[in-house]
Parts: sequence; structure tokens; C-alpha cells
Amino acid sequence: MLKALIKTLALTAALLLITGCGEPTDTTDEVDYPTADSLIAALETTYDHLDLESYGGLFDEDTGFTFHFDDDDVDAGLPESWDLEAELDAAASLFTTIDPASFQFSLEDTDIEEPEEDTATLNNIDYDLRLVSDAELIVAQGRINLTIERIDGDWRIVECWDEYYPVTAGLQQSWGAFKYDNR
Repeated sequence: MLKALIKTLALTAALLLITGCGEPTDTTDEVDYPTADSLIAALETTYDHLDLESYGGLFDEDTGFTFHFDDDDVDAGLPESWDLEAELDAAASLFTTIDPASFQFSLEDTDIEEPEEDTATLNNIDYDLRLVSDAELIVAQGRINLTIERIDGDWRIVECWDEYYPVTAGLQQSWGAFKYDNR
């Protein structure tokens, strides 16, 4: 009887180890971005898929975040900048009202080299945003410059500067104006 009990316990322990139940698991939702490229790829993916939870993970609450609007947008009455709370509020409103099937967002980074320091500015990341809304095509194109900071070994976005440029005829707005108008 003792031999059968030992076999049963050994088998149970082996099954627990195989399935991972014997190991403590990390229950945090925080995602790691060990390289600048992984952070930029995540920015594109979370925005394109309208994934608010993952989008919020691109920033560090303690460090904060500032979004700087394009100068032409500021001249047209938009604020010079807004903070992390306003950014996440705008994203929440935007992400819950847009039909993902009618939205496309892409970034094109231009050969980002992995920064050696713990703070870096990544310049000239082109963006292209398209939304079909009420049979109207809304297009925003430009570039962003990002300041990123390595926090506990992972990169987070701390500042973003929007630079609108009309590449295609009929462009209505910048990314910042799009976010502001759809908040």
C-alpha cells in the first residue's frame, strides 16, 4: 500500500512539473520591450489592432508621457501637448468607437539602431493612418519623433512629437489632430 501511495505521489508531482503548476507564475500583464525595435513594433500593432490594454503598456506611469502636437495643429487651436492620462483617455475613446475592419495604422522606422544609453530619441518614424468612415476616407500621414527610456531593462515611450506632412493630395490632418478630433 505504501509503495502504491509513493508511486501516486511521484506521478502527481511529475504531472504538476510537466504542466507548470509546480512553478510560480508571473501574473502581471506588463509586456517586455527589450529592444527599441520591439517597442516600435508594439506601438504599430497595438494602435493598428485598437488594443487599449497593450497600448497603455507602452508607457511607464511613474515616468509619464507627453504628446506634442504639430505646430500647425497648435496654430489651429489644439493644445501644445497633453499628458499620459489625456493620451490614454483619447485612445480609449478612439479604440472603442472605430470599427477595426475600417481602420489601418502603420509605422515605418528607418533603420533604428539600438541605443546604448538609457534614454534615446528616435527620429523620423513615418506614420500612415487610414479610416473609412461614413463612406469617407480619412488619411493622416507624417512622422513622429519618440523619446524612449529604458526602465528596468525594458523600453517605454516618454515623449512623442508629431510632425504632419501632406504627402498625398486631400490629407485632412495629422495623427495628433485625428486623436484629438476622435476623443
